[in-house]
Amino acid sequence: MVRKSLIERENLEVHISNWPQVNFENLPEMHRDIFAKRKQAVDLYMTDRATILDITKQTGVNRVDLFRLIKRCLDYDEDGKVYGYRALIPYKRMKSYERSKPINVKDKLEKVSFNGSFSKFLDEHPSIAKLVLNLYLNKSQGGVKRPRMRIIDIHDKFVRACKNEGIIENEYPLNTYNKGLRSLERFFRKLQNDHFTEIVSARFGVDAGRRAKRVPSTYHSKNIITRPYQQVQFDGHKIDAIFTITYTTPLGHRVQETIDRPWLLLLIDVATRTVLGYHICLEKEYSSTDVLQCIKRATMPWREKTLSIHGLRYPDQIGYASALISETSWAVWDELLFDNAKANLANIVKDRLRRVIGCDVNAGPVNMPEYRGIIERLFGLLEENGYHRLPSTTGSNSKDPRRQDPEDKARKYNISIEHLEELTEILIANYNLRPHSGIENFSPLGSMKQKIENNELVRQLPEEKRSELIFLSFQAKRRVAGSVEYGKRPFIQFEHVTYHNSILSTSPWLINKELTLLVNVDDLRTIRAFLPDGSELGILKAHGHWGIIAHSLRLRKAIYKLKRDQKINFSADENPFEIYIGYLEKNNDKTSRVKLAKLQHQQPEIYQQVTYEKNSDQNLPSPKEGTPDVHQMPITKKLKRTIVF
Repeated sequence: MVRKSLIERENLEVHISNWPQVNFENLPEMHRDIFAKRKQAVDLYMTDRATILDITKQTGVNRVDLFRLIKRCLDYDEDGKVYGYRALIPYKRMKSYERSKPINVKDKLEKVSFNGSFSKFLDEHPSIAKLVLNLYLNKSQGGVKRPRMRIIDIHDKFVRACKNEGIIENEYPLNTYNKGLRSLERFFRKLQNDHFTEIVSARFGVDAGRRAKRVPSTYHSKNIITRPYQQVQFDGHKIDAIFTITYTTPLGHRVQETIDRPWLLLLIDVATRTVLGYHICLEKEYSSTDVLQCIKRATMPWREKTLSIHGLRYPDQIGYASALISETSWAVWDELLFDNAKANLANIVKDRLRRVIGCDVNAGPVNMPEYRGIIERLFGLLEENGYHRLPSTTGSNSKDPRRQDPEDKARKYNISIEHLEELTEILIANYNLRPHSGIENFSPLGSMKQKIENNELVRQLPEEKRSELIFLSFQAKRRVAGSVEYGKRPFIQFEHVTYHNSILSTSPWLINKELTLLVNVDDLRTIRAFLPDGSELGILKAHGHWGIIAHSLRLRKAIYKLKRDQKINFSADENPFEIYIGYLEKNNDKTSRVKLAKLQHQQPEIYQQVTYEKNSDQNLPSPKEGTPDVHQMPITKKLKRTIVF
């Protein structure tokens, strides 16, 4: 027979093999026979195996019902899929009911039906509908934004709004038993089902909304990660514990002070779950320098740490990749996943990843830690296996029963940052050697070793890029200052400090030329400079004490911030480090004490040198106490020389 125009229209899914199916066994027994006859009739018609008359005789479905059923099968649901055989289920509603007759109208039996009344009521009263939606979605209306409201409280405002609209007690919805409460609950339930992400975000907070936005199928990589160093994940985590740091006062007393929860930065290989490197940051927020330190440690060969905690030791197989697998020394990755933290997106980090590591960078969606689920789970594992077992743990939240005066416990047992570093070293080593369910119960290092032995190639850093300094260096451009007219020799200025060398000082033709600088953020005493054509000009040295004492970019910025805020002041001839340390020593607040302790811990050479110079100046012998020094005496008291002919 010839197909009717009904199924020959464009864009209709006429291939019944592609239609969604129905589980026949789940249908009630009274509906199974009806569904079977409907399906048989539709199949015969769609496959052109029988005439309409024969279909009616075989199935009992008449011509009118047959065309009605076919229309239902060819219709599309809200997701854009054809209904197919689902449309043949008896009493299946394919469209939501919309009331056509007015509300509060009685039928022939003098009864009032409220089917579809609530939706129609909201359509007729848009101001009430807007109020209800704003209350449910926590939308502020010019005032203070309130916490999430209960539905019972929203209903009270709904009833009040109805009365303000002039609706009397014998009119819908005030004439119902619960004044529309059940209808309001059903309306919110349908709203939540239709707009899941928006409702969850508005009603249940940012974290729940972030998880609601995540559709698992859209976040899976198109290419399965199977090769070591094919993709790694990076993230930072604040450790759930308090630690102490010890510093020396000007009088020589050793003082113990607690610090803010430190950061643990990690790099983990996705294919093998191996932790490649870590770094601990003691600041309130980690910086781009800390990110680079972590990248450097993940790339360089592992170095054994001296352990001071009694009973703490390395596992027999050490537990770090470069200690067991020679191919992983100086190995680098192809893709790095991290979040949108400011430190991660710094220019120096992106530059080092591109120029040194040679990898692609994937920052991923904003506020979506699930995108890096592997490293997030690792942080939780390290907390439960290590940090949460410390007496000074803060627990996973403020109500955690394990949280019991963590600062007092840290002081009592002297749980120091040195202990944190040693504990973290062993925790990660043990993790790398334990079976992991995500890699078929292989250990992370065992999985990596097997894959590399099976000729999985690992890219290694070239020899010329293996210097420790290259990880912490970045390029900057500065214009040469100076004046021929005033006889001021050429120099450059970087971060408030002047730099020069003999070549630059004797090259007035370089004034106003732009030089490219290679800056090491860990040591700003010297900077390597290059001419506009790319040739090297040489090493430029900082003026004064800035060129003598090794210091980081972070420390210099901290010193000049205090100077800009007029909290300290120093001239070109004064030692800025001595003044900075003196400022921290004079301020008796916790912030200054912690900064002083961190300076002594992280850059002890600065503190030792400044302290030595200060003590040397204070202990100089006076002219009466010892042999006079002509260089320390006033000009008028210089010794006379006797010349003998």
